[in-house]
Amino acid sequence: MSGRWPRSLGRSRAARAVATAAVLAAVSAGCGPGLAPGRTAQHEARRAVLTATFRLAGIAGVATGGGAAWATTGNAVLRIDPRTDRARQLLADPGASLAGVAFGAGSLWVEDTAGIVRVDPGTGRVTARIGVGASALSFGEGALWALRPPGLGGGQLVRIDPATNAARAFSLPTGKTWALAAGEGAVWVSAACPASACLLRVDPATGRVMARTAERHLIGHVAVGDGAVWVSDGVAVTRIDPRTGRPTATAPLSPAPASGPSPILNGSGLLAVAPGAVWVTGAGDTRHASVLRIDPRTGRVTGAGVAVGPAPQAAAASGSTVWVATATSLARADLVSCAGGRCARAAPPAPPPAAPAPVWLSSLQMVSPRDGWSLAWTSDPASPLPAGLIPVRTTDGGHTWAAVTPAQARPLLGQDQTNVILQPLSANRAWLAVTGRGGPVTFGTADGGRSWTRSAPVRALGDARWLSFTDPAHGWLVQDLGAAMQQNPVRLYRTSDGARRWSLIAATPRLPGAGASPSGLPVECDKTGIAFATPADGWLTSDCFSLADAVLATRDGGAHWAPQALPLPASTCTPDLCLISPPQFFGPTGFLAIVHDAKSPYLLVTRDTGATWRTEAVPQAAGPLAAAQFFDARHGLLVPQMQQDTPGQVFYVTSDGGQTWTPVDQGLRFQPGMTVDFASPEAGFAWNPGASGAPPIYATSNGGRTWTWYLPRLARTRF
Repeated sequence: MSGRWPRSLGRSRAARAVATAAVLAAVSAGCGPGLAPGRTAQHEARRAVLTATFRLAGIAGVATGGGAAWATTGNAVLRIDPRTDRARQLLADPGASLAGVAFGAGSLWVEDTAGIVRVDPGTGRVTARIGVGASALSFGEGALWALRPPGLGGGQLVRIDPATNAARAFSLPTGKTWALAAGEGAVWVSAACPASACLLRVDPATGRVMARTAERHLIGHVAVGDGAVWVSDGVAVTRIDPRTGRPTATAPLSPAPASGPSPILNGSGLLAVAPGAVWVTGAGDTRHASVLRIDPRTGRVTGAGVAVGPAPQAAAASGSTVWVATATSLARADLVSCAGGRCARAAPPAPPPAAPAPVWLSSLQMVSPRDGWSLAWTSDPASPLPAGLIPVRTTDGGHTWAAVTPAQARPLLGQDQTNVILQPLSANRAWLAVTGRGGPVTFGTADGGRSWTRSAPVRALGDARWLSFTDPAHGWLVQDLGAAMQQNPVRLYRTSDGARRWSLIAATPRLPGAGASPSGLPVECDKTGIAFATPADGWLTSDCFSLADAVLATRDGGAHWAPQALPLPASTCTPDLCLISPPQFFGPTGFLAIVHDAKSPYLLVTRDTGATWRTEAVPQAAGPLAAAQFFDARHGLLVPQMQQDTPGQVFYVTSDGGQTWTPVDQGLRFQPGMTVDFASPEAGFAWNPGASGAPPIYATSNGGRTWTWYLPRLARTRF
């Protein structure tokens, strides 16, 4: 049996911490069984030792069965031979988001965002796709069982018949469920019952809840084996008699903190059961964790723990082996024989094949088909480990990325910075803005990140939000002081020496109703960005319910601002909100898109650096949320946006500055959450920053008619 994080809690650390803290606070009162367990002092005939570590970050699920161990990495399923520790890829699906995995009825069952995928473990062929969204899987009692959380259908237990792949759902009489395990004559579900944590016993034939056990420590991970049911909330492991449903032993893991997150958020409490051993992870923080062994006869922790790495994500056991997926690797521990107090280590395993380091891209800004910049996470952002953003650069079309972090920025990036901005101007020139505790600091490079020049810090509290440069010398920085209730005060800084020094040149009033700012910048409306066409001519845009102050223009380099005259009535956005991005300029020609959530977007074009604007027709079929991107004064692209932030299957291109548009059918089935970025009308890139595992990059060289994909990797050395 295996244990893992429920999928519904694995995508967001912040959401997971808030939700879990509330549940655990509600159910932590009360007393557990009277047994006072501890570590056994008797001599151990066998001892657990670490025998292999696979440096494969991004593993989301682990299972055993069919003579192998199985691991999911978001985009793929790996098969690991326990005799040789050789890993091979069984299934690869770049568009998938593969997470939890279970083995049963001669098949692998894998969670995906679109449902459950059934895979032949010998060939890697997908034999069935079952449209059941699941947060946890367990195979037992002759079927596959899945938890469907409230957000996917209202708190249900789903039984999938392996003979027919038919799914049958049973409603659960509780609001929040955590995990499940099938075996010992029932299906066991940990849940938050009124005023207490509880374990539900479900009849596998009828789906009816037969009994509830309400005790402390019973909302968390669940496993079955060795004649018992095991439940852990990260603080303790409770053994349940499956015949009576009553607790018979409790083994402590980590002390319950007086304040702060529960140990379960650090990866503590994952369970895996094999004959003769119950394995559980213990983690007092996100950086150090171990796997412990519990004697199933006594319910007590026995022997010393084995360090496995930070933030455990999943665990599975078979025979005398346990596998633990952490935020940085897959660890294997084995029980080895000891004689006279001396243990013989297991034979050293064959080393796994070397794997390039994955890279988790947060943004993608390609300046040519081969050259680009990005902000990347330092570790898997879906794991509980702290992850920061660093600048990376590619020169081979996004296949390989090299970290180009300025040495002086590393201490700032190590803090809990509130914002990081990367603004490239070309393949070699870019600027980086980091908001530290003392205010924003900027860095500039002219050689592709090999060296950086640091600015004097902007000594004012507030986030660096946007950068805009017209040339290597002239730039502007917008500092965001916080937005609420359509009020968004900002400060505007300017540089004329390539960001070595910044000067405050304009600011909004700090509070609504404080009167007009001498600069003309209003505090009303949420600011969306800034763009300059020349060192004198610039635009600041906002999301407003009226166009009156949504687009502001300056003619003196940002010192004074006034509403931009547009060929649209100010009531265009009423009563709905307009979404406006800063204009794009190519010499005196500029393009301004105004997206309305109930109408087709407006495209405004200027040929005289913004003195006058005219509207151009946009294809009605593009829909109300289409995003426009231009590459020069004539060539541009319109990308429709469907529901769930999904790009449409038909893009539109123009070669006459937006006067006419040509549809281009896309050869890629875009997934929800995908982002599209084109470096030219032909060269485009797409990726999904929310995919589990390192997201693949899709690339096209013919405007999207055909796409290829690859997994981006982080180079071992800098450029």
